Amino acid sequence: MDWSELFFQNWQGMLRTVIVGTFAYITLETFPRISGKRTLAKLIQNAENRSHIFGNIV
Repeated sequence: MDWSELFFQNWQGMLRTVIVGTFAYITLETFPRISGKRTLAKLIQNAENRSHIFGNIV
């Protein structure tokens, strides 16, 4: 295997990565703003509770 193929195979793959990455970034930035502050606060609280529970199990 050629090491250059590990990072770059063709321009179509690079373009797809840029498009999908841009779409994901826009989605992750706009969804919490649309859903509101209370929804985001509940989401963060649930994530903290889950991480605390997981920490107690381990």
